[in-house]
Amino acid sequence: MMKHSVFWQLALYGGLTLLQKGMGFILLPITTRYLSLAEYGTLELLVLTLTLASLFEISSGALPKMAAEQQSNGHKLLSSAVKLSASYGVLVAAVCWLLVISNPFDLYRLISWQQAALLALSVWLMMVLYPLQVWLRIKNKPEHYCLLVGSQTLVQSSVTLYGLSAGWGINAILIAGVVANLAAACLALALLHRDWQVAVDSKLVKDIVSYQSRLIGASLALFVLYGLDRMMISHWLGPQVLAQYGIMLKLTEVIAVCFAVFEMWWGPKRFQLAGTTAGRDSLVAVHQLVLVLLMAGLLLVSAIAAPVLRWLLPPDYLGGMTWLPAMLVVLGSRLSTSILDFGCYTQAKPVWLTRINGGYAIVAIPALLWAIPQWGVPGLLVVSAILYGSRLVVFGYLSQRLLPLDYQFNRLIALAVTSAAILLLQPLIFPLFTGLLVITWLLTAAAVLLRHRAALSFDTLTNLR
Repeated sequence: MMKHSVFWQLALYGGLTLLQKGMGFILLPITTRYLSLAEYGTLELLVLTLTLASLFEISSGALPKMAAEQQSNGHKLLSSAVKLSASYGVLVAAVCWLLVISNPFDLYRLISWQQAALLALSVWLMMVLYPLQVWLRIKNKPEHYCLLVGSQTLVQSSVTLYGLSAGWGINAILIAGVVANLAAACLALALLHRDWQVAVDSKLVKDIVSYQSRLIGASLALFVLYGLDRMMISHWLGPQVLAQYGIMLKLTEVIAVCFAVFEMWWGPKRFQLAGTTAGRDSLVAVHQLVLVLLMAGLLLVSAIAAPVLRWLLPPDYLGGMTWLPAMLVVLGSRLSTSILDFGCYTQAKPVWLTRINGGYAIVAIPALLWAIPQWGVPGLLVVSAILYGSRLVVFGYLSQRLLPLDYQFNRLIALAVTSAAILLLQPLIFPLFTGLLVITWLLTAAAVLLRHRAALSFDTLTNLR
């Protein structure tokens, strides 16, 4: 049916993801009106802590692969995942609360124990919600997913706006997160009540933990590259600098959110395609198209950033504008890796994810400890560009060894180098013509890259279930 076409699913999931993930950016003019620069920096630290806790999620990352392998055992798989996440989530939430109230390195000095409790409750609710959201996408239930995400976003934004206008400050955002996650978890459990109300399968639990534990290790190592840096900024440079850096991250995350649209729809399906030659050809075609769109998106954000932010935000929040081009280059390397490392996920035990990310984390810690106190944010960006760029090369090479795919690497590399050069030089050379340049670059890159690539089969993608 047409409503289950690939285009309809992409549009639906895309709109929902942009609405949910982009809400923080949409609310920026209001948030910055009610919160001082120091308060906003403290909020960034809380959100970062929430992100760190979410990396310990124990089941949702394993579900797409295991669902493809356990076609006849779906109810037990979801039931095992949800109950495992709910039990394990209590432990993660407790550790999160203890972390904040113990205040290591004087990071959380402005946060009360009540705020820490709200944060911990949000963590537990997220743990319960994650496998349910993933299952709705795996089972192609876009109407239910739309209802779930739409309700969650509406509740969170409404409570946030009311709380800020009532003078609750940071508490408004924390309370909104708890209420929205609670409402979404209850709704998801109701929508999937037939799927999760069965006995837990201990063997499935062991398989989930075995697979997901390696993803947790890889994610924690990646957090050193994309989270610990902000904690160091807060510690050494203060919450005001963290706030300015966080604003620039919000802008770059516009690209990451659009990329998440693709991953949300594509993640469960790529495992189904990897088993056949025609499927792998479609994988290559989709990945190359997304890489080209990613490059164009980075250029577009660079072009519109200055006028948009000056229109939206108070002057105090604009101190990080000079960091944006380098931040976009780093983001491009990070998101490209998420495409080109697919072969590393096809193994029964994806050990290379943890090994490589762990190795880079070990290198990153002393590098950041040296760069941030001495050189500030510019030093951080140089280190990040080197680490993420080399990590992209390593993952791309290893993924090709594990699952060879026929990418047009010479053209991709040429496009990537040119895009990075334009990003870094754009503020100095052609600030007035970047918009036209973005459009020209998109059309030229797409034509050059895809001219000889006709393997993309939309019939194949549409028929995936």
